Amino acid sequence: MLTLLVLALIGAKDIRHAALAERCGGNAQTTSVVRKIERFSDRHPLCPTDVARLVLTLLPDTKKREFAIDRTNWKLGRTDVNALFLAVIWGDRQGLARSGRW
Repeated sequence: MLTLLVLALIGAKDIRHAALAERCGGNAQTTSVVRKIERFSDRHPLCPTDVARLVLTLLPDTKKREFAIDRTNWKLGRTDVNALFLAVIWGDRQGLARSGRW
């Protein structure tokens, strides 16, 4: 399931469960696949470092890789939310990047 989700992430260029479900293929309804993704996410929390290693392994070796870093912060109610992202940029640089670490 993890490999299927990573490939769906790369293909869908989107992180919404519905977008990933549409890329998973098969005969199941999208809502069923979304529930399966949600259950998987709840039962198997992902280590961001492991996900980054997997994505880097799946990228083609023939192209130069560049990295971008971004930090953002906002308030969610009374809670401060701070996020730091490291993304891998590849291809023709037309806005295609994947977060590798957050």
